[in-house]
Amino acid sequence: MLKINESIMSILNYLKSNGKITRSERPYSGLSFYLTIWYLRDKGIIYCDGVNERREKVWVLTDRGKRVIDILDELEKIT
Repeated sequence: MLKINESIMSILNYLKSNGKITRSERPYSGLSFYLTIWYLRDKGIIYCDGVNERREKVWVLTDRGKRVIDILDELEKIT
């Protein structure tokens, strides 16, 4: 089961609008960013799509992650 909190929503919203996220693009700093990325990776929501020119991992949504965002958008419309 995927547990959603403010950190996860922040990263998912960023991925929804930009399509990718790296360390230098993170919406907030600190250890919680990495813990959130690892949690989403372990749940199959995002995956590493290589590295950029600054040798930072580029994280993108999986198909499952896109479905999660669609479901969250539907829930937001209801409330």
